[in-house]
Amino acid sequence: MHHHLGDAGALHLANALRTDTALTTLNLLSNDIGARGDGNLADALAVNRTLWNLTIVCNDIGDRGAKHFADVLSVNSTLTLLRLGSTSIGDRGAAHLAGALKVNATLTDLHLQSNGISPEGYRHISDALRSNATVSKLDLRGNSVDDETCTLMLKVWRHGAKALYL
Repeated sequence: MHHHLGDAGALHLANALRTDTALTTLNLLSNDIGARGDGNLADALAVNRTLWNLTIVCNDIGDRGAKHFADVLSVNSTLTLLRLGSTSIGDRGAAHLAGALKVNATLTDLHLQSNGISPEGYRHISDALRSNATVSKLDLRGNSVDDETCTLMLKVWRHGAKALYL
């Protein structure tokens, strides 16, 4: 069941996350959360030290929302799994997240399926993976990939990584 929290509900949830010391997993699948609501959630995650698994799939956060989560990934040391599939982040959002991957040392699992990411976005992500030693699972299914992009991603995918979905 989806509750359709919207941006207002996300604000209330974010306020609770700022002081929560128990929640480890949060699934907000299809809750009508936009960039304003995810900005509040991202701000809360900057101070939350218990949440390690976050799903925001099928919410319209766009590239602005991806920027919010990229900012969090630059400072958060507990989030290991982030699912942002079908959130309309596009290439700009992929570039924001790629910048965060260059400095984040805790995220191991990133899902960006069906986000309108083109070969340009893949190049940003592949560049980030050259310096990221922790991401071991990356899911980019449902985005626009060509042979050259596929080859590029495979070249930078580290030895020992568990899964790459194109």
